[in-house]
Amino acid sequence: MEDITAHIYIAQVFYFIIHVVILIASIIIISKKKSTATVLLLIGSILSVLNYIIRIALNAVASFSNQFSIMDMQVIINYTNVFIFSIFGIGLLLFAINDLKRTINE
Repeated sequence: MEDITAHIYIAQVFYFIIHVVILIASIIIISKKKSTATVLLLIGSILSVLNYIIRIALNAVASFSNQFSIMDMQVIINYTNVFIFSIFGIGLLLFAINDLKRTINE
């Protein structure tokens, strides 16, 4: 059982690092080009990192409660993730469309 716990913690560290890398990339992109797309990318990245930290805290709190609280928390977190990644995805799509238009016109 301890091996599984260690793997869960290792995976969480990597997952957090990936979120931070995406946040840094979003900051670099918005510093080079400010637009609605890049603002959405940055907002989605920031919310994603914050949601990850909040998710860990809520899971810790819910673990002291009953099983239904944990399941309720997971449902809320999943819907929040959908909303956050929708913001990021729309920003990425807008960025790709605008960048493609500029490349075709050149």
